Amino acid sequence: MKKQPILFLGHGSPMNVISENSWTREVSRLGASLSQPRGILMVSAHWVTRGLKIHDSASPKTIHDFRGFPAPLYDVRYPALGNHELAARVNQLLPEAELTSDWGFDHGTWGVLNFLFPQADIPVTPISLNAESTPSDFYELGRRLQVLREENILIIGSGNLVHNLHDVDFQNENSVFPWAQSFDQQVKELTEKGDLKSLLDWPQRDSATFRRAHPSFEHWAPYLVCLGAAQDFSKVEWIFEGIQNGSVSMRSAFWNP
Repeated sequence: MKKQPILFLGHGSPMNVISENSWTREVSRLGASLSQPRGILMVSAHWVTRGLKIHDSASPKTIHDFRGFPAPLYDVRYPALGNHELAARVNQLLPEAELTSDWGFDHGTWGVLNFLFPQADIPVTPISLNAESTPSDFYELGRRLQVLREENILIIGSGNLVHNLHDVDFQNENSVFPWAQSFDQQVKELTEKGDLKSLLDWPQRDSATFRRAHPSFEHWAPYLVCLGAAQDFSKVEWIFEGIQNGSVSMRSAFWNP
């Protein structure tokens, strides 16, 4: 059985789902090249809970967790099934987690799976981000889940390596703020060096720079989970590099088995 890769995808604005741009084309191309996994474990920036939770339902609902966007976005559905077997297996690995039928597929999930696997024919199990976790906890979470790669499970993190909606330029998708580009480039360099310490302690080491890129933690945390699951994360392939709307990094990473 082939070991599955690890993916981290910048998902950005929900508008990407009803757009055609360089990011949507690249993610679609990647999806067409992947071997079909038995299931998908999804770590989205948009499911944050107190305590760790694992979604377990037969048919997870599509959640439109945003307001003020064009009507066609609210018609989008991602009808993949859930995966009780995978949810139970993840609970074996993470016994402190709670199984729940709450939540479903938020736009951090369907906003990327819509391009990776448009047929929605692979069962998907979301896990939450524990709001009480530290950066090291998120890395350790990924490390504990890495065995799933040997079981034909694809682990996907969905967030953004720069995500500042206070400064975002909604009028220009192609604008790039220098400070956002600088942070994004530093993430690239630290990852390629395998410098785990600098990535994990960034919020304390340089809090002003980090807080501008991430006023809150949730779009950064899925990347740390992916680093843990990838282990030798310096062997990264950047399947997409770029900034959208000034302050949202769409940089996306792929770690081959």
